[in-house]
Amino acid sequence: MPKTGLGLINKTLTDRERAAVALHVFQGVTDWALLYAIAQPGAYDRDFPRNSVSTWKNSAKIRDLIRDYTAAQDARENAIKTAAFEEGQRVLIERAGADDNGGSMVDYSDPKNQLRKLNLLVNSAKDPGEVLDALKVIIAGQKDDRQAAREGRQVRAYLPLLCYQCPLYEEKRKNI
Repeated sequence: MPKTGLGLINKTLTDRERAAVALHVFQGVTDWALLYAIAQPGAYDRDFPRNSVSTWKNSAKIRDLIRDYTAAQDARENAIKTAAFEEGQRVLIERAGADDNGGSMVDYSDPKNQLRKLNLLVNSAKDPGEVLDALKVIIAGQKDDRQAAREGRQVRAYLPLLCYQCPLYEEKRKNI
């Protein structure tokens, strides 16, 4: 008489196993006994021994499938984030291009031009989040300027003199 439940330990993945692992990775189902019951051909409402569930969960084929599905999910999320970021960049560039004076190239490595553009973004932004981001950049720049000025007044560097550079040494050497 064939034993039920041992067929899932084999090397090939069934569609039911793929579906159970997809539920775990994509939907966040963490009840492994339920997932094992879904992967198991036959009755859904049976109770399965914990060791069978654990053996199936820790099998190489299931771990590999979880890793593959997780990588696919991460890749999809990264693609969505990248597309959203690029769309936001495109909108900002369009908005900045429409507000330029004369359409000539502006050197944004100059802090004055950076500040001018940030002020323009603050004044023309329709989204409060964009205004807040631009204001944060302006404030951070002002803090950096104040910090640099403060550090400029406090920094004192004394380089050690060599004996032959010391005025006392020079004076004594002349007297000898």
